[in-house]
Amino acid sequence: RRSITSGIALRGVVSMQRTAHIAGVAALALLLAAITLLTLDSRQVQHDVLVQQNFQVANGQQLPEFSVAGTMQTGEPAPQGIPLSFQLPVPLPAPSPPSPTVITVGPRPKKAPVCKRCERQMRKIKRMVSEIKKQNEKADDLIEKQDDMIANYRDRMEEAVEKIKNRLYEKGRTYTDLIKHLKTK
Repeated sequence: RRSITSGIALRGVVSMQRTAHIAGVAALALLLAAITLLTLDSRQVQHDVLVQQNFQVANGQQLPEFSVAGTMQTGEPAPQGIPLSFQLPVPLPAPSPPSPTVITVGPRPKKAPVCKRCERQMRKIKRMVSEIKKQNEKADDLIEKQDDMIANYRDRMEEAVEKIKNRLYEKGRTYTDLIKHLKTK
């Protein structure tokens, strides 16, 4: 008899949990809406205050006038013959030599000589490109493995949830059948 009432209580707890969850989501939505409205209203108030301040500045405000008395001493007076903003002519640097004129049309002939430094650099670039390709392939393989692991885990969890739901449904059904067949006075 105790197991029968616990099954009914279990259903009540599940439905209460769902109701509490839905109520919590609704309260959160209302809270977000209220915060949004408050921020929009405060922005409008700030905008109005800024507009009023700008119009006050545009109408014009006079600052108080100050008067200063006394003398100020400076160093030696500037020479009168040359204005301060004028400097003597500065010689310009010599022009750079003209760049070499190289005209290339089409690919380099196969037997044309290439300097050894260029050849080394080309080999180095090819090695780096092949290493980067290998690293990218490894990264792609790793990403695929991780995606497969995640999908496999998700499938197993969904199966487990379904099993649990089915077991709970079966227990609930057996409890209801037992309750129906009970002889009570």
